[in-house]
Amino acid sequence: MGAGRHTGWWLIGVAVAAAAISACQLWPRAQPTLPTIVGAQDVGTERCLECHDELAKQYQGTPHVAILHRADGCESCHGPGSKHAESASADDIVGTAALRALDAPARSALCLRCHERDVPQFRWSEHATAAISCWDCHADAFHKPPPEADAAPILPMRADPQQPGMRDEPWITARHGQDELPLCYRCHAQVSADFMLQFHHPVPEGRMRCTDCHGIHGEARNLALDRENSHCLSCHSEMRGPFIFEHLALEDGCVSCHSPHGSIVEKLLTQDNNGLCQQCHFDANYPLIGNVDHTGFLSGGARCWDCHFQIHGSNTNENFMPLRGLPGAAR
Repeated sequence: MGAGRHTGWWLIGVAVAAAAISACQLWPRAQPTLPTIVGAQDVGTERCLECHDELAKQYQGTPHVAILHRADGCESCHGPGSKHAESASADDIVGTAALRALDAPARSALCLRCHERDVPQFRWSEHATAAISCWDCHADAFHKPPPEADAAPILPMRADPQQPGMRDEPWITARHGQDELPLCYRCHAQVSADFMLQFHHPVPEGRMRCTDCHGIHGEARNLALDRENSHCLSCHSEMRGPFIFEHLALEDGCVSCHSPHGSIVEKLLTQDNNGLCQQCHFDANYPLIGNVDHTGFLSGGARCWDCHFQIHGSNTNENFMPLRGLPGAAR
């Protein structure tokens, strides 16, 4: 009995350690080091615009127009400007060259100085872990976009002048719709090809957006498989259940049977034959399946779901086929 208790505590300890290791993999080991000018002090945006008044014109109608109304606006990216204000030397400010030299984590960290509240999960998002920075998608957010943005499509952003408090805090929203597609396709070429197939979610037609399913800034919707199913079921509620008899395939996710972006098969199925079902339901004594001889059914060209049509779940039959007169059907 004592040994069993010790074994139980040991297993709990292993589980806790595994969870801790997993958390460490998600949590950044160290914050990126951002460039700075030693000994410089803040002088405020108004002092910057005394010499750089052309930037005030460039920012009009851009996402960062609110920076002009913040005391730390310019210095939130370029660092304290007192030495630069005195010397007018480019060596005394974190200038364009220094900013362009930043790697992806540092670029995003710079943006998150102000936007951490807007996208609090971004540091742990799939984009961030793949070294995709804020700049890669929102290159038009700067008064002088990085040179690599000139030849690439970008996701336009805008500031909403009607938003209360915009003069105090930047409030930025992405313009959705067709503008997203060329941006996402830059990296997701296979998805672009999938959307050209005969059956696809209506993203190219503008009736859906990539962000309807994908949390691009680390939102919780794409962090766990059960949430992935829940997100599909938010539109396909008729498949939700709960059912008395559940199809265990749902535990592997909707994508175990469906290709979410596009398919050559109706209903976005990954295969157009019984092989889809037989990936899981293939007995050693085939064509016996579940102790029922399926020779007469399968040889006639029938598909599994012609009989087992409540394939997502049933409240009346464990074989998902509540039709009288069929083997295993409800009586």
